[in-house]
Amino acid sequence: MTKHFDRNRGRRENARGASACVPPAAFAAVALGAAALLGIGGCAEIAMRQKERQMELVARDWCMVIRASQVIPLYPLSQDMQPGDVFLVNRTVADQSKRYRERGFLPTDLRVCRLFPTTYGDFYRGRAGEPRDDDPALVLPRAWRDPDDPLKPWERFPAAGFPSYTFQVSNSGGLSIAVPVQSVPIAFSILGAASATGSLTITQCYTYGIDAAAMTALLEQAKREHLLDCVVPPEGEGPWFLRVVTQVFGAKSFDVVLTANSTLGTGADAGAAQPVGDARGSLENGITVTEINEQLSKVGSGRDPTGMPLPGVSARATFASGRSVGMSETFVEPVIFGYQGFDVAIDSHGRIGPLIPTFQVVDGEAIPESPTAFTDEDERYSELLDELRGFEAPKALSILSRAAGNDPVLLAAFERERARGSDAVGAWIVAADGTGIATNRKSKLIAWIAESIRKESGG
Repeated sequence: MTKHFDRNRGRRENARGASACVPPAAFAAVALGAAALLGIGGCAEIAMRQKERQMELVARDWCMVIRASQVIPLYPLSQDMQPGDVFLVNRTVADQSKRYRERGFLPTDLRVCRLFPTTYGDFYRGRAGEPRDDDPALVLPRAWRDPDDPLKPWERFPAAGFPSYTFQVSNSGGLSIAVPVQSVPIAFSILGAASATGSLTITQCYTYGIDAAAMTALLEQAKREHLLDCVVPPEGEGPWFLRVVTQVFGAKSFDVVLTANSTLGTGADAGAAQPVGDARGSLENGITVTEINEQLSKVGSGRDPTGMPLPGVSARATFASGRSVGMSETFVEPVIFGYQGFDVAIDSHGRIGPLIPTFQVVDGEAIPESPTAFTDEDERYSELLDELRGFEAPKALSILSRAAGNDPVLLAAFERERARGSDAVGAWIVAADGTGIATNRKSKLIAWIAESIRKESGG
């Protein structure tokens, strides 16, 4: 008879032998200890996920306030964004829209390049109290900063306004606020409360930007200079999308009002009511506004060699009344919290499609169209526009004005874009695309421009 060897027999006998040497109480202790460790680890992971989700909701609340104002929220806030920044977006439009609805903002993690508009002087020439500046070297934001007083930059920029933002802070839940202002922890510490309700208002908000026509021309130039080669999708993939910033919104000063309470929660409220307090008043704990500011002045008295305060922000108390305290905080340089721009598709051949406003893309209302095949007619038209860009501005304007005169609708659209501050070539591109002539009658445009160049040259 054949005997079958049981390879698990020895293991079972060893296990029985070992268990005979260990008291039952020890088994219970080991089991309880293992369960406790697993419980601690599981609770820690759950707590970490809950905290992460809480912070996402806080960020979303803040971003929804900005988004309601038809501005794309930038999160986290940054001092390093300006018109002309180009970002790669290789997510599908459906995925972008879903993520935007869930989080309230879109990440801008890959900056491809930075374009530098040179037509700010033309663009802002009609602004009240701002003389026309024909100097092509006018660069924003540098040119409009106040060189005589480094503590008061950006005062020449157009102002903007946004609703208030409300939030909750507590000792147990942490400082659940999405905006990097020091006034909140300072005010919370002064109140000495377990929890408090706060409201935040942007009291000094500035904006600046440039027209889409000028930015489109710069993007085409960047393509010709091979600055976009690194974001061309592989053959057979794509298209990918480029997001171009045309306008930014910066906050220089915040007002914070914090009221002690015992209610926990978080939320955003457009237009929250602001408590009124006495600048000479005091809190329930006896601390006065003067005492608060004296302490703050001692902490924030340091300045760098240029006279700017360190570390780049100053805060002061504005009122104290019972259980409420008001703070005002000013940044030396504004922090950018939102932007506007447009998206374009880029295919595996490096071709760029027509522009679509970013807000329509992330709301799922539109999809940037893929670039069409580049024909000989397209190439000739592009060559003529490049030739015009090489002319002096008055000559290019004269040529294109004559060419636009061949079609009343095109001429009206061209003059309208010029009145908005666009350069001649940029205004022509927008007018020709907007009227549909660039799509349906491109051969006519080529003939009109070529004839106008010949007449301008005396031919």
